[in-house]
Amino acid sequence: MQRLILVSLIWVGLSAQAQVEFHVAPTGSDAGPGTVAQPFATVERALAETRKSSGARNIVVHPGQYYLSQTLAL
Repeated sequence: MQRLILVSLIWVGLSAQAQVEFHVAPTGSDAGPGTVAQPFATVERALAETRKSSGARNIVVHPGQYYLSQTLAL
């Protein structure tokens, strides 16, 4: 039983570490960290950051209008 609990705790810890989330909002700044409190201003900036990280990566695009300078390549 103790072994199962230990494995479960390790799995939860690894799952939490593996997921990275970046936020984008029209009022954000590309100089910020891309968090909920300090979102990026452009989807391009969020994509650039996801390419630097590994594991599960999510980009949360908050409501608003976004203008793309080029086609997004995923």
